[in-house]
Amino acid sequence: MQDKMYKTEEITTEVIRSKLILDKLDSNSLDESKVLALKFWNKFIQNNECVASLINNDYIDEAYTIYRLSMEHLFNMFALVRNPEFIAQLINSSKVSIPKSLKGISKNEDQADEKMLTPENARLLKEEIDIYEANPLKNLGYSIYNAAQASELKDFYDSVYRAVSLSYSHSTFLSVIINKKDNDVISLIENAVAFLKTATALIEEEF
Repeated sequence: MQDKMYKTEEITTEVIRSKLILDKLDSNSLDESKVLALKFWNKFIQNNECVASLINNDYIDEAYTIYRLSMEHLFNMFALVRNPEFIAQLINSSKVSIPKSLKGISKNEDQADEKMLTPENARLLKEEIDIYEANPLKNLGYSIYNAAQASELKDFYDSVYRAVSLSYSHSTFLSVIINKKDNDVISLIENAVAFLKTATALIEEEF
């Protein structure tokens, strides 16, 4: 456990406030974009609850990793609310990723000396790939960058998000040599609180 405890109480306060607002919302009358936006908001709230817990237990790198993910949920949430057409890109991104993954599994299975799939599963895999190839999906170009650009959060993508992504998106050289200082962690906490308040303001404005 760390000798110095960072003050994460304000994150917790905003998380509790967000949860109370979310619990009172009736999603039955909302369109699909806003229903999905609320799901991303819920993920965002949970992420920040984890960030506070991780910081309190001195898991600073892990807190930054979840903090970065929380921003992606926030970008998606805002894009869904601000741009009604964004939902098509978001859904399409998942659909076009499926055949790519299936082909990767199939290629690996073909090259493997020891097969992982049963003959029946291999047959079903091939059938699914054939279906997608017979009716290929057009990629509508979804990306987290585009999600951020679809709302007023685009400046955060080019500043806070890019900076965190340098060392907390993948296992890289930077991810093992960068050590965060106290001021960095304090800034993370302040930004997390600000993002929570920003998300709540959007909900209060649009819902």
